[in-house]
Amino acid sequence: MVGSHHPLIALIVVMCVVLGAARGAEDIVPAANLAPSPYHRWAHEHWVWNHNSMSDQQDLEQLMDDYAAHDIKFGGVNIDSTWATQYNNFEVDTEKFSDFAGLVSSIHKAGKRVILWATSFVNVDNPDFQEAADKKYLVRDKFGKARPLKWWHGEGALVDYTNPDAMVWWHSLMDRVLKLDNGDGVDGFKCDSSDPYILEYLALGGALGYNDVPYEGYHQYADLYYGAFFNYTREVRGDAGLIMSRPVDCLLRDKVSRVCLGQSPKFVMTSGWVGDDNADMRGLRGCARKVIYSAWDGYGSYGCDIG
Repeated sequence: MVGSHHPLIALIVVMCVVLGAARGAEDIVPAANLAPSPYHRWAHEHWVWNHNSMSDQQDLEQLMDDYAAHDIKFGGVNIDSTWATQYNNFEVDTEKFSDFAGLVSSIHKAGKRVILWATSFVNVDNPDFQEAADKKYLVRDKFGKARPLKWWHGEGALVDYTNPDAMVWWHSLMDRVLKLDNGDGVDGFKCDSSDPYILEYLALGGALGYNDVPYEGYHQYADLYYGAFFNYTREVRGDAGLIMSRPVDCLLRDKVSRVCLGQSPKFVMTSGWVGDDNADMRGLRGCARKVIYSAWDGYGSYGCDIG
């Protein structure tokens, strides 16, 4: 069939076979000694998760069983935003996850990894909010106040990643899930898009960090936010730890908007997604546009939500 329809291809194939047969074993190209990949293999594999309305132990176990029953391969699972008792306090909700440490260990025994949704917000209804504000662990506006910002999960202020005392406190919270009582721990975080909210402070006169030093711009905060999650996860969990974050995303998802920007620093981009899109053709076009923008901007290892 190939020969009758594609004579040139057939000739090339014959030449390759002849030349290959003529070569001896000594002509085989030796294996290359390549540098190790900067991120673990599971960064390239499919990740699965339920909507946060189904974020509990039973639904998560059922999800993984269903994928296994249909022989659909995946490398890790994300537990979405309602897994904690308060957003970003890293305290597992035991009513939803009765045996969280056992769940993580069972996922690891199955050869899979697990990450948790997180952002850099501390909400006003979090019991830690006032203490964090008083100790200047939170970014402040030009008047020196940790003025709450409205985001999609309530109202809160952003963690100040320039404050070393704030980082000691923040890491101690992260340890609640990175270092579980049974010696295990989660493998990373899906760091959602809280960083653009600092633009509200910047647009209204500035954002103050440690020792009242103003943030120089949006990307300074974004780099610190994603970098802190990535670096500390690696410090605790080793080179298999990673975060999931956004390369380029667009601030508005309509047919005319082109307000798009690179968010994560490239060194954390082990596994990224280009933001949330509608499950329709418009969403697919938006996804494709952001994938192309991310490629133009030099990001690697990212994709889109599907399903």
